[in-house]
Amino acid sequence: MPTMNPPLTITIQTRTPLWTGGPDTTMDRIHETGIIGSLRWWYEAIMRGLGGYACDPTEHTCTFDAEKYRESTAQDERQRLRDAGLCDACQVFGATGWRRRFRLEIRALEGEIDITDGMFPSGRIHPHGRNSYRTGGWLLRGGYHGKLELKFIGDPQVLWCEILPILLFMEKWGALGAKTSLGYGVFEILSINGYRKDSDQCWREFLLNKKDFAPFECQQYSSQIGQWWWREETSNINPYQGILSALTSMFFARVRFAPCDSNWWKQFPEVQWLKQGNIPQDEAIWTGQNQQPKGPYIIPNPFPFSRLQYWVMCHNTFPIAPILRTRLRYGPHSVCGRSGESNWCKFVFGTVQGRKRIQSKIRISWAYQINGQEWEIRLWGWLPEEQQHRQRASFLKNLRQVLGVNSPNARQWHDAQNGQLWQNLDLPNVQIYWFEKQDRENVKYFLNTLLKTNCR
Repeated sequence: MPTMNPPLTITIQTRTPLWTGGPDTTMDRIHETGIIGSLRWWYEAIMRGLGGYACDPTEHTCTFDAEKYRESTAQDERQRLRDAGLCDACQVFGATGWRRRFRLEIRALEGEIDITDGMFPSGRIHPHGRNSYRTGGWLLRGGYHGKLELKFIGDPQVLWCEILPILLFMEKWGALGAKTSLGYGVFEILSINGYRKDSDQCWREFLLNKKDFAPFECQQYSSQIGQWWWREETSNINPYQGILSALTSMFFARVRFAPCDSNWWKQFPEVQWLKQGNIPQDEAIWTGQNQQPKGPYIIPNPFPFSRLQYWVMCHNTFPIAPILRTRLRYGPHSVCGRSGESNWCKFVFGTVQGRKRIQSKIRISWAYQINGQEWEIRLWGWLPEEQQHRQRASFLKNLRQVLGVNSPNARQWHDAQNGQLWQNLDLPNVQIYWFEKQDRENVKYFLNTLLKTNCR
């Protein structure tokens, strides 16, 4: 009997709720497609940053042509597949005529799917017909809280050299699943095929020191991601200049604060509005030009205050992402310039206008507790460097200033320097870690430095 390849089994713990979607926009279970979709997104971003090619999956341009594959004279299998019509991402995740190179099985270990939903108000009141209004905000949903086992089955080279590095990177800098722009999906890897590391170690260094661990196969594998992650080798890099996500156009931040008491989250106006079910007129922001209807303004289907309290007390997480998105887009701490509704700001923070949908380029996590005293918030995003979006440098400068970053190339934890945003939110003892590519920085140096930082 043929020997079956061992699966790659990863146990994770959610830090913020995991959302994978489902029928009628509800989450009846943890859907594999939601996990795979986010894996592909990060795979594409990293591959583009390494100089590889990843198509825009919404355009459906990749189709496997068996005849072109047979006619290809390339010695490298990946190049033969490119000749046959598959980009680097579609070779792993599948396309028309080509199966995905792995399958995923998910098992919930200890946790719960929270089906609570409701509006989390922004404080902005929009005109809605004559003498009427619409209360602005975000629809929050519960998602999954707890531990999961992710079992990947398939080609071992794909599992160890393609999938595992992506998951390790996502744990370090990003998030898993959908709704990451609203803070869902931050997770911690607890074990990999039974291996556990010390809390002060990085997974990459830990695994490289394990002599009996499988990534030895990646030493000779032609995958750009595998070679970069396990050997720090990056070759023939041609920086991606398009509008899609690419690692070289991304920025990352982690923010930590140590509140003085356990009720720190109750101080925000948004939470008080939920508790009372409305927004007082003197605290609301009227966005229209016509006469403002008299307040207070009712919040339709408000998110339950008791559920917020349950998340903080039982899951050590709080949905601060909507609060931060409002502060960063509007008001005195806006990073967009004069108007949070400018075309540039809509491009950065996303918008829905009729059938037109622009994806947010900014991801902000919920706050999650990392030890008995400190809480952490994760922020990342990407801005293209192509000519039509030349406001990138000024936006990042504004963002660093508001967050209190003392230097764009510090790449270490430091106290927030005059962080206007944190002062406005009354969050004490704020420290921040910032990482972005500098204008003249060597791409190889940037990518390899990114691997080794932020293990704390």
